Amino acid sequence: MVENQSGAGFSEALQARQIFQIGKEEKLGYSEYTATFPKADGEISTIVFRDNVPSPYTTYMDGIVHTGSFMPKDIRPGSLPNVAISDTLAKSLQFVYAEEGCFDAVNSYDRGIFSYGFIQFSGGMGGTLNDFMLLLKLKYPTTFEEYFGKYGIDVAEGSPRAIVSVLNTEENTVLTGDAAWMYIMHSKQLTTAFIAAGSDLNVVSTQIEYIMYAYMNPAINTLIDLEIGGNIYQGVPLHSVINSEMGVAAMMDLTIVMWVRKMGVLFKRAIEEVASEFGLTALDDVKNIDERAVIQKIVSFEETKVLTDRRLAKVLSSGMSFEKNTL
Repeated sequence: MVENQSGAGFSEALQARQIFQIGKEEKLGYSEYTATFPKADGEISTIVFRDNVPSPYTTYMDGIVHTGSFMPKDIRPGSLPNVAISDTLAKSLQFVYAEEGCFDAVNSYDRGIFSYGFIQFSGGMGGTLNDFMLLLKLKYPTTFEEYFGKYGIDVAEGSPRAIVSVLNTEENTVLTGDAAWMYIMHSKQLTTAFIAAGSDLNVVSTQIEYIMYAYMNPAINTLIDLEIGGNIYQGVPLHSVINSEMGVAAMMDLTIVMWVRKMGVLFKRAIEEVASEFGLTALDDVKNIDERAVIQKIVSFEETKVLTDRRLAKVLSSGMSFEKNTL
């Protein structure tokens, strides 16, 4: 739709957006928006969100927060496509997405410009939301058209990230990149389009699949250098040491909050310290390390405690297994 920049398509997108009726009420220090739209079954859906978000991270005062309502616990067993992964990875993934937010959540008030979904994929500054949109379009083109394409939102391959574009129906221009996300952020109708899409099971399953691609795979394929018993072992696969359900969940969880490099640094340090405390002097011995002790060691690091303490405490109390597995 957005490839045609002659003007054809702008009027159609403008008309389609009218399905989202937006009411605005001024409150004390902020505006409250009520959005209504018909769902596929004809039922009228109503959602409420606000701007002027009281947060130290607020960058855009007219950006909004919508915490969402469709949570991982609301997914019926068997309603999502099966993914061919090991039981260990499946259980770790299930824990991670159950601990995160709602699939229809939107945050458009901070420097990420527009963030979406249960782990808040960010659109601005070439964030992961761009690649998520491309994956959704490639896997479920009809779903993408229904929730985004017909409203003038599109996505194309790019480097290093996919590139999202949107029709500016006020000026009959096509915006891309951060400019596109700024336009979507300012448009309460397009913001509502994203919220409406968040309860579609194809959109939900794509969010979960993208977690596997962007966070799980980098986490389990991380290589670390270990100093054990005075010997240096270079390029050790982290999953050769940490491969229990609980250990993999901790790897994924930390990758989400601090990205893969810092996660690898924390595990390297923790493995080396635990190995020293337990008198492990050879790499083969380290591969049988007590993974609970490694996670507890990471929690003890004061400089990262603000990020790891609460999250890893949930991992440790989750009831998942510490039994060694092959991934």
